[in-house]
Amino acid sequence: MSLCRVCLVFAMVSSPAAWAQDRVVVLDPGQEPRQELRYTPKKAKTEEMRMTMDMAMGMSMAGVDMPSTRIPPIIMDMDLQDVTTAKNGDVSYRFVLSGVAVGEAGEATPGMSEALLASLNPLVGTAGSVRISSTGQTLDWSLQPPPGADATTINNMKQGMANSSAVLPTEAVGVGARWEQHSTVQSNGLEVQQVTVYELVQLDKQHLDLKLTVQQNAPAQTFAPPGLPPGATARLDSMSTQGQGTTAVRLDRLVPTGRIQIHSDFAMGFSMEGQDLPLTMSLDLETLVEPR
Repeated sequence: MSLCRVCLVFAMVSSPAAWAQDRVVVLDPGQEPRQELRYTPKKAKTEEMRMTMDMAMGMSMAGVDMPSTRIPPIIMDMDLQDVTTAKNGDVSYRFVLSGVAVGEAGEATPGMSEALLASLNPLVGTAGSVRISSTGQTLDWSLQPPPGADATTINNMKQGMANSSAVLPTEAVGVGARWEQHSTVQSNGLEVQQVTVYELVQLDKQHLDLKLTVQQNAPAQTFAPPGLPPGATARLDSMSTQGQGTTAVRLDRLVPTGRIQIHSDFAMGFSMEGQDLPLTMSLDLETLVEPR
């Protein structure tokens, strides 16, 4: 499994996302006046979104430390189309990956930018659909990748698009409100428990400013990352993630403006040809989402 692919796999595992219906608990309703927060995007409005991921990784395999690696920034442009709102408040839309790019390499390994761009280019044109509740819970999604698209990146893209909205409480809240979102993340064969805490910093009718913190933990488990050689097995011994960020949400739009920084530590092992190869890895990921 290539270094680029390892980075992408674990970067997306560390990103805030969830597959199943999440449990949301209000910790503090905040100040008066309070209001119910509901997404009400404009019908048929096309929105354009850009997501930029900046990563750095450190690794030690079988007791041998490897040089820290910085991954060139990965840039994905999305068009969100055919927005409709049902009578019950559910919001549906289509999305198309309209472009990809790789940013300035900086300290990245020579040739990595070209390898990343080559793996991302076949994804252009990938389309799908998402349906969310009026509070941002993902209810349904589909994805139609182009022929020959990399399965790992498609899975990561599906995970991100199915959960691109901040999840809101059903109760009325005001400035200073805090709520927890409990999620189970499933990606690339791993199952991870995640808790996201939101704090409502500012509220002005359709505009919200939120702070958020993220914690992830995973029990020991076996998993099957893409690209593993035949007959090889992989196990996760431990995982811990801490993150924090901010997001500005317009309830009448789908694309927020947000930035989150996450640090993850992994301990795992690979067994192949009768040998056990222990591996530890740390990953720093900064993700920026914004309208374009």
